[in-house]
Amino acid sequence: MERTNIYLTEEQQRRLSRRATEQGVTKSTIVRQILDEALLIASPSLSLEDALTASFGVWSDRTDEQVNEVLEWRREILLQRIIE
Repeated sequence: MERTNIYLTEEQQRRLSRRATEQGVTKSTIVRQILDEALLIASPSLSLEDALTASFGVWSDRTDEQVNEVLEWRREILLQRIIE
């Protein structure tokens, strides 16, 4: 791990401190998590099995019609990417 210094606005510092306190971790940990998310860096601590378990039932409150609408939207997006 390498050390990096950054300048934050007062608002960023305040929100960062609050989130670190809420999660019981250091501000550095929060900054690394945010950067990993923003840079699409996969977390090595989360296995595929853990991710699948965490997502189980996430759409349980959706009706079949809502699920079909989302699937149709995804198909349209994929077709647009192929055409372009």
